[in-house]
Amino acid sequence: MLAKNIFFVVTLCVLSLPSNAATIDFENDPVGAFNNGFESSDALGVSFSDPITGAISINDLESISGSKQLDGAGGSKGPLLINFEFLVSFISLDFGNDEPRSLSPGENFELTAYLGTTIIGTSSVIPNLNDLTDQTIVFSGAIFDAVSLDFNKPSRKPAVVIDNITFVAASPPPVPGSRPPYQELPSVNAIPLPASAFLLSAALFGFGVFARRFREA
Repeated sequence: MLAKNIFFVVTLCVLSLPSNAATIDFENDPVGAFNNGFESSDALGVSFSDPITGAISINDLESISGSKQLDGAGGSKGPLLINFEFLVSFISLDFGNDEPRSLSPGENFELTAYLGTTIIGTSSVIPNLNDLTDQTIVFSGAIFDAVSLDFNKPSRKPAVVIDNITFVAASPPPVPGSRPPYQELPSVNAIPLPASAFLLSAALFGFGVFARRFREA
């Protein structure tokens, strides 16, 4: 009976979402590791990051869940962060990787919502410990622009795996085509010095030598 009631509540929430709700499921994104700030092709202005590793990864776990999912690169045990370039009033997402050997009773999955650096509220779900991405966590009732996702465990926690992020924008999101989509950038050391920058550096160096000689004279 309890399971039926939970299903009814979740179904009611989904059916009552406004028409401007958007979903990110990563199905159109390439598999691989990406630097922090990755944006799915499903939505502009929504970026994902992992403060521990500095990267996230998209994995094709079709044999387990039937879809691609996002997690911290290299099996990171840190939180995942979702940042919005606009205000949001509702978010729901699926989470998993709740391994029975890594979690104990009371070590729940938590979502913390932020507006700037201020914590707006939290949501918590008791993992079912089946190691599948088959549970949903929801936060609503306030305006926010970022969320963090993590297991409430001080150490030796499983990596956070998420999928099917649905959100409702409370302010206009970026317009498609207003800026290029996320691209993997080379490291700073790999970027060659442009010719114009080299000439400017040489000119400034010459001016410095001239000024020094002028003072000495």
